[in-house]
Amino acid sequence: MNHNWPEWIDRIGRDDVSEDELRAFQEALNESPEHMKEYMQALMTETSLELEDPLPAPLTPRQSSSGSPSTDNITPHASKKTTWMLPAAACLATALTLAYFLTRGNHTDPSTITESSSVATITDTNILADEAGLRIGALVNQGELTIPKGAEIGLAMRGGARLDINGPANLRIDGPDQVFLHKGRVKTYAPEYAHGFVINTNEGKVVDLGTRFVTSTGTHLGTEIHVIEGLVKAKASNDQKTSFIAGQQAAILKNGQMKGTEYLAHRLKIPLDPNLIDSDKDGVPDVIEKHYGTDPRDPASTPALLRIAESFEHYKEGPIHNTPYRGKGKVSQWQGRGHFLNQGLSYKKSGHTLASVGGCIQSTGVTGAGAVIIPDHDELPKDGTIYISFLMQQPANDLSNSFSGFLLYQNEFREQLFCGELSPVNSYGSRYATSKDQDIFSIPTDDQTHLFVIRLNQTKKLTDVFFDPDLNQPDTKQRPQIRYQNVPDFDRLMVRSGSSSANFPVKFDEIRVGLTWESVLPLAP
Repeated sequence: MNHNWPEWIDRIGRDDVSEDELRAFQEALNESPEHMKEYMQALMTETSLELEDPLPAPLTPRQSSSGSPSTDNITPHASKKTTWMLPAAACLATALTLAYFLTRGNHTDPSTITESSSVATITDTNILADEAGLRIGALVNQGELTIPKGAEIGLAMRGGARLDINGPANLRIDGPDQVFLHKGRVKTYAPEYAHGFVINTNEGKVVDLGTRFVTSTGTHLGTEIHVIEGLVKAKASNDQKTSFIAGQQAAILKNGQMKGTEYLAHRLKIPLDPNLIDSDKDGVPDVIEKHYGTDPRDPASTPALLRIAESFEHYKEGPIHNTPYRGKGKVSQWQGRGHFLNQGLSYKKSGHTLASVGGCIQSTGVTGAGAVIIPDHDELPKDGTIYISFLMQQPANDLSNSFSGFLLYQNEFREQLFCGELSPVNSYGSRYATSKDQDIFSIPTDDQTHLFVIRLNQTKKLTDVFFDPDLNQPDTKQRPQIRYQNVPDFDRLMVRSGSSSANFPVKFDEIRVGLTWESVLPLAP
């Protein structure tokens, strides 16, 4: 066959190709990856030769009162470019579609897919999806669809719904507005005109009522439904009752029943089974044991649960000068500004006292000046749950527009989480990252010692902040003051305080970081 690719580009652009010639063209591309590469290079070269000026910026149509897109911003020059760009765009679309058909690994016969018979179009992919033959622009017919582990695709359903699917996933597309999800995680967005989109599973049925929601199924957990916004109705198999699930709520369909469950805003990105495997049942997931080099199959081989503990023992009273760290954990030194004090803080609640020894650290009270420790890169795991606890005590006389707290930072300038006194409301609270919104606990500040505990569930992407929790109760039986549907990415811990009127020094003590609630809240004998 003639391998004059520019000639083929010209003929395809003019629609001057017979079916037999197109079939021969496809076979030529299929003969060798080099042929496809040469063709794509020729296509890009042809397009760039036609392009005398850079591409115009994408135009966002302005809606008129009639609802039709306005063309006021489209100049004659831009219109001319649009005209000549169409053949090149058509060629590119043809090439991508051919590449998809030639490498596609799913069950639908590509030769039977036409624009009129297809029920969906692939709109987005990652590298693993590309390698599996799931290409952007490919048409998808009714039938089974498999997305391998790690692959991610976007689907535009002909009925109007948009799906994001993360592998591993197996689903059957039953029509333009209905799928059967055997296994996997699917995020659905159905605008107003696409209401009624249906996801069926072995455990039941989920019907969109104008919403964004994530469906996860294929594990012992059943079918999870996490509604990000809007409303869905759901019904368990063999159950006549239909229930409604509203935004930021979640439920599970299992064994013919629907029950409420923990809402996870990022369920699409969370592992299909979010419960980490613990082979030896020692309370430490395998992935964390492997991180620390212990044997996940031996219950006698377990990493230290308390990873960082700073009680401020053995420090000379006075200012910080890059003082070597003397607490537990892989930390080199205290940096920044602050003062070590000989007298520490204590905390007692419901007849139980938190273990505490040594002194404490006091912030300078100068806005923008904090004391910092940077744990070793491998001291804390990237999976599972981390707990952080600390004590703080403010002076008796609060100042105007004052703040004080414990912070998680990424590098020197990226605040990830703040817990303490918020300004200017004079209440304890927290703030996630650099958000302008502060989460006020409605607990007035005072000069008493208070205990904060931060729970970071890195697998489920949840951050919980507890204020003055009971020491004799596990975290599972206590409600946090605030929950964030994300986890901070941090590499250092900081204490800091300040005021707009004068210096505002605040005391901090018993900073602990561990793998369990009990490890960061040891009780005094």
